[in-house]
Amino acid sequence: MALLDHLRRGRGAETNPRRGPPERDADRGYLHIRSVAADGTWHLMQYGLVDDAGNVLLSAFARVASPIGEPTPAARAAMAAAHALDADGLAAAMRLCRGLRLTAFGAGLSLGLLPAGVAANLAGLDCARARFVAVARRRGQRLAPGDPADANEARRLVGLPPERSEDAALRALALRGLCLWMEGREGRAEARSFAAF
Repeated sequence: MALLDHLRRGRGAETNPRRGPPERDADRGYLHIRSVAADGTWHLMQYGLVDDAGNVLLSAFARVASPIGEPTPAARAAMAAAHALDADGLAAAMRLCRGLRLTAFGAGLSLGLLPAGVAANLAGLDCARARFVAVARRRGQRLAPGDPADANEARRLVGLPPERSEDAALRALALRGLCLWMEGREGRAEARSFAAF
């Protein structure tokens, strides 16, 4: 008997329950910050933030004052060509992080690169690297001191494909995939979807 026949006869659809997608945490996000260029006066950074469902919440370039870098022609050209937010613009764009629990691969470094008001309003900032090391060792993975250096290296160690793009939003999505693997939620499905390309 078809499902429509059940419904026509007054029977509820609960006789054939369907499994839904895994639950997502609406208050959780994944952050990746990359350095693009530095000329000794300014530093161009890209901030990428995705939510637990894999939606890109933010992909923005910001120019912040910084004494590091070399004033090479290439660095100066990158600074001049960039359409980037200033520090106040970045803080305003990142207000959407208020109350979120973020995960970054290197939480200590990422915390230092967040605008002060943003960092103060987070529900927390978790370190994916520290969690990965614990999970990988528990699962029998042997790691050398200092390994893994980044999320791509961690992904390779467990058989997930690396993210080849330098884009911060795509790297944040790759971090999300690594975290899902650590939780046993979607690592295999992600590996299949990447293999299809």
